[in-house]
Amino acid sequence: MGSQLKATDVIAANVRRLRGDHTMDDLALAAQRIGKNWASGNVSAIESGRFKTSLPQIFFICGALSELTGSPVTVEDIFMSDEPFRLDDFSPEMTGDELCAFLAGGPAKAVAARDKAVVTFTERRLAAKLKSDPLVIKGLAQELWGRSFEDERDARAGAGASAQLRGRRSRELQKELAARIADLPEPTVRIADDASFMAAFQRQKANWRETERRLADR
Repeated sequence: MGSQLKATDVIAANVRRLRGDHTMDDLALAAQRIGKNWASGNVSAIESGRFKTSLPQIFFICGALSELTGSPVTVEDIFMSDEPFRLDDFSPEMTGDELCAFLAGGPAKAVAARDKAVVTFTERRLAAKLKSDPLVIKGLAQELWGRSFEDERDARAGAGASAQLRGRRSRELQKELAARIADLPEPTVRIADDASFMAAFQRQKANWRETERRLADR
């Protein structure tokens, strides 16, 4: 089974580490100084992994920590991890170095190819039937049952179950997967061309340049 570690878990641990002896209020105030209206509750949500990973969020986390500590905090710093992790339930497993290399302009092929090997034949067959992706099937199985499709089928069928019973359990699980897939939102992309993010980014350019000058002078 692949890693259950999420990117939000990795970011949470690194924000706690980088914050050091500073309080959550200190970090929230640092975020406010660069234009992000955070309170200590926002910091608490990040440090407990209760937030959605996005480029704008990562941008402001790095900026707030840089402002707080007086030292540049990079993407590598907040994705530092000894264990591989996933960006979400459906993404390939990767290391912090692989993610940072990709964000720096490197290819994603190596990460995707490595993860492809852990997709099972059953997951591929289900993906074809449900017009989905094998990694989506794998991720949804973990979300719904906390284990793979095959393990859940075998558990429901019981030890020594006949092929007919295993088949019935498989069809039940397939219906549950289909219902969950139907509830999934349409995929959206909100990266650097997101209008609200770009507007906020433009407003903060001057603040960032001033922060960089202050850090360079220290």
